[in-house]
Amino acid sequence: MRIPKIFIALALIVTGGLVFYSLSGQKLPSFPGFTPSKPAKVVAFISSQKVFGEFNTGLEDTLKKLGFDKGKNLDYTIIELASTDPQFDARIKEVLLSNPDVIVAFTGELVVPIYKAEVSLKKQVPFVAAVGFDLRDIGLTDFKGSKTFVAGVVGNTQEISRKRLSVAKQVLPNLKKVGIIANPKQPTYLGSIEPFKEAASALDLSAVEYKVNSQEELDSLLAAIKKGDVDLLMTSGQAIIVKNIDKIYNTATAKGIPTLDFRPNTPDKVLINYAHSYYSLGEAAAGLTDKIIKGKNPGSLPFEEPKKVAFTINLKIAEKLGISVPDAVLPQADKVIR
Repeated sequence: MRIPKIFIALALIVTGGLVFYSLSGQKLPSFPGFTPSKPAKVVAFISSQKVFGEFNTGLEDTLKKLGFDKGKNLDYTIIELASTDPQFDARIKEVLLSNPDVIVAFTGELVVPIYKAEVSLKKQVPFVAAVGFDLRDIGLTDFKGSKTFVAGVVGNTQEISRKRLSVAKQVLPNLKKVGIIANPKQPTYLGSIEPFKEAASALDLSAVEYKVNSQEELDSLLAAIKKGDVDLLMTSGQAIIVKNIDKIYNTATAKGIPTLDFRPNTPDKVLINYAHSYYSLGEAAAGLTDKIIKGKNPGSLPFEEPKKVAFTINLKIAEKLGISVPDAVLPQADKVIR
C-alpha cells in the first residue's frame, strides 16, 4: 500500500522540527505519552555537604525511588557552593546558561541569589527552592506568586521560631534573655532575625542580637561573651556562622551558656535541638522535581511545608552546664542524649 505524500511531508516536518530543537539546545516539548530522548538534567546546589548533606541524600534517594537512575535517565550534578566563594555569582550564571531541566537549591544563601540571577538574566530555568522559612520573610514578595518557573519547599518561620522558644522555656523555666548571632549582610538575615524577635516578644522574652560581618568580629564576640549575658544562645544560618558552628557552640558551653540550634546535625553540640529534617526537605524537593520533569509548570505547583521536625535534649550538655531539665519535658522530646 502506498503512503500518501501528505503524510510523508508531515512526518518530515515533525522530524525536522525535533532535530532543530535538539541541535539548538532548546527543551523538547512535553505532552502526555512523550518521553524525552535525553536524560533529565538536574543540578542541585548545596552550600555545605558537611552541614546539609542529608538534604542531598533525601533528594537523590527519592529521585531514585521515583524511577530516575543516574547515568541512565538522569544527568545529576551536585554543586557545593558557599556565598564566600569568589566565583559564587559566576558559578550560578554558568549553570543557568547551561540550560538544565531543573535547578534545585537548598538554604536561602543559595535560593535568593539564584532566583535573582534568573530574573537578571531573563533565564527562567525551572527552579525548586528549599528553605526553612517563608521566602516572603526576606523580601521576595513576588517569589511565591511566580506563575512561571518557581516551585518550593518552605517553612513558616514565625511558627517554627515560636515553637523553638516555647520548647526552650520548658527546658529552662527561668529563661528571660535569648541571644542570636546573625550576619546582617547576608540575604537570609531578615528571614532569621525578624521571626526570632517576634517570637521572643510573644513569649515575653528579651531578644539580644549579636551582629557579625566577618571572622574577626565573630572571634571577638566569642572572646567577650560570658555567662549571664544571655540565658540562651542561638545562631542564624549565614555562611560565616555555618563555617564556625562547632566553635560557637563549644565556646558557649565552655562558658556556661545554654544553647539551642535548628540544624538536625548539631544535637551533640547544643542543649536543645529543634530542627526540620533535612532528609525530608530533600524528599519533598525531589517530588517537585519529578513533577516538573514530567511536564508540570513549576509556577502551578503549590509550595510545600516541611513535614518532619525533631526535638532533642542533650543531658550531657545539661550536666556540663549544671542544669536540671524538668522531668515533665523529657517525654516530649523525640530524642534524649544521655
